[in-house]
Amino acid sequence: MNTNTSITTCQSCGTSGVTKFCSNCGEELHIHRITVSHILHEVVHLLTHLDKGLLYTLKLLVLKPGFMQKEYIAGKRRLHQKPFSTFFVCGTMAALALYWINIAVANLYSSGDEHEMHFYQHYFAILQMCLVPVYALIGRWVFNINYNYAEYLVIQLYNISILFIFVILANSLKLIFGNFESGYIEIVFVLGYNIITYLNLFSTQSKVSVILKTLISSVLCFAASRVAMGVFIKYIMGHN
Repeated sequence: MNTNTSITTCQSCGTSGVTKFCSNCGEELHIHRITVSHILHEVVHLLTHLDKGLLYTLKLLVLKPGFMQKEYIAGKRRLHQKPFSTFFVCGTMAALALYWINIAVANLYSSGDEHEMHFYQHYFAILQMCLVPVYALIGRWVFNINYNYAEYLVIQLYNISILFIFVILANSLKLIFGNFESGYIEIVFVLGYNIITYLNLFSTQSKVSVILKTLISSVLCFAASRVAMGVFIKYIMGHN
């Protein structure tokens, strides 16, 4: 019998134990001092575990839009990055990219609408995050097929995650072409991507009906975005 097993007290709840983790709260009992190597290990662990799910999810969202969301809603979720974390990562990337792209464009070229440029530089990603529940409500109301509101929310979170990636790529062209109007190709991309997504999601429905409903929902979402953007610029940024 091993009598050398040491009893350790949990730093979180005070429960004593001899195992690796506290039986009461799950905290690790054998605590090591935090070192640089410990921090690096956690960073590598985060990135590698995030990338596996995130890159796979983004790959399917690009190659199989609609099918990926349908599988996730149906319960095939283990290999996928969760919708909120996908949205958060892509939104953060877009916010940082737009900030630095617009700074570079302002330094390299003469800027256009300063208020609109400032909005895209600082607030575009944040506003889209706030509007996701509205987009999901519009989708639920227009389509009214198969899925509940929460499931339409999942669809929108994944769709806008891809929009964030495309916005980064489209706005990067401003670094080459100066006052390039990326908004036009962003609209075309959103319409095209949404049509493909919903055709695959609702493959048993009439294609004409799905396309018409996609156009209606996309127009309503775009209108909501423009109204919110106008209000934001006038009443919030106007006081800066």
